Amino acid sequence: MAGAGERYRVDPTNPGHYVDTLADIAREGTCRGVIHLWALDAQAGLDATGTEIGRTQLLTGHSVLHLMRVLDKHSLGHPPLWLIAQLAQATSPMDMVRNPFQTPLWGLGRTLAAEWPALSPRLVDLDRSPDSISWTAGTSASSRSAGTRVPVAAR
Repeated sequence: MAGAGERYRVDPTNPGHYVDTLADIAREGTCRGVIHLWALDAQAGLDATGTEIGRTQLLTGHSVLHLMRVLDKHSLGHPPLWLIAQLAQATSPMDMVRNPFQTPLWGLGRTLAAEWPALSPRLVDLDRSPDSISWTAGTSASSRSAGTRVPVAAR
């Protein structure tokens, strides 16, 4: 782990980094939310190698589980966890899933919401538009105040 204050560098394969980072954040004060963006790097072609598939499993699954376990054990006031994917969900029959290796993130997120409701995982699927990011930021603020946990596909 490297960093302190507002920015940290965490190795997604190292559970100790999650512990150290969240312990440091707990010492610093309040955590208003955690945004998981590693799934955005989980992109592989239809001819993906075993190594590429393993990397996407790490980025969309294992990293989330490491993070959830540590969030469950540290007293941070149960900040919401935002699980962010991009073009991993179809929003209409005409819509195509462009990043299928990111889709497990939503299944895992729904399971975690049922198993650990206090951790409030929120699911967001962005499109390629910069507007979806600013829209998500606005939705983040309004849902935090309303306490909602609705999955969102921003298109």
